[in-house]
Amino acid sequence: FELSEGGMSLYVPDSLAVGLQVELSFVLPPEDTPLRLRAAVRNRRGFRYGLEFDNIPQSERFAIVCYLGAVAGAAESESAK
Repeated sequence: FELSEGGMSLYVPDSLAVGLQVELSFVLPPEDTPLRLRAAVRNRRGFRYGLEFDNIPQSERFAIVCYLGAVAGAAESESAK
């Protein structure tokens, strides 16, 4: 999957309609507690769907931003080797 502050893409082996509201639950390492978010299906290409988060709480947004920062930092460290 791909993740950003405003949404995510993921593969779903089923048919979802664009505009459909979905509820998501996923864990971002190293945390154990799942994030529970609502999102809207914005686009589809095959079984890959683009989702836009809906009214994401500040605490969940912060967790996503921290995770993305950690991933980007790890990628930069790895490429510097």
